[in-house]
Amino acid sequence: EPNGAFVATVILAAIDRLRFYQTAAQGRFACQQNADAIEALAMARAYLENRTKDREARGVEGTAQV
Repeated sequence: EPNGAFVATVILAAIDRLRFYQTAAQGRFACQQNADAIEALAMARAYLENRTKDREARGVEGTAQV
């Protein structure tokens, strides 16, 4: 059984925090770098989802097999 946080969960938490920065205090903390980071993290999440789908299709998801 896994212990700790999953990478995808950490990515989602980071996206949520950056979105908060973009909207908090009427957008006072918003900036292009935050928007770029949100986009990059969303791409990372999509790559991980694709990896999971591939592993599921090959029947190795949840195992240590490559």
